[in-house]
Amino acid sequence: MLSHRVFTGNVRSEVSTFVEQESIELITRTCESLLISGCMFYADGNFLVVLEGAPERVEEMYKRFSHHPSLSQLLVLADTKIQRRSFEEFTISFTAKDMDEPINNPVFLSTTTPKYLLPDDCPETTKLFAKSFLQVQRVA
Repeated sequence: MLSHRVFTGNVRSEVSTFVEQESIELITRTCESLLISGCMFYADGNFLVVLEGAPERVEEMYKRFSHHPSLSQLLVLADTKIQRRSFEEFTISFTAKDMDEPINNPVFLSTTTPKYLLPDDCPETTKLFAKSFLQVQRVA
């Protein structure tokens, strides 16, 4: 059984190095080493993350986010058990508002086309959270 966790949070502007190339590469490498798949969206100081993988590895990655000095107000929106990955072809994907190019992305998820943003077999609650996040951020 795998874990599928969706959470959101804020980037502290006074200490923000979170969206720099080095931080994104570290997140990507860490997820790959933990065999975690998923995606991440960022806009205007806010982010939404979807992680899926072995429960203990998803928890480990979530703890890394929660202890990151640039991040605050993390809120878990969903934490469910799944039989198989929705992001099987992904390691971790990152996209930000107004980005011309993805950062270290094996698969780029366009924030301008939310209906194509997530795999079809992704849990409906995750699709709803992503769509809501993008609409609130006025990305979609």
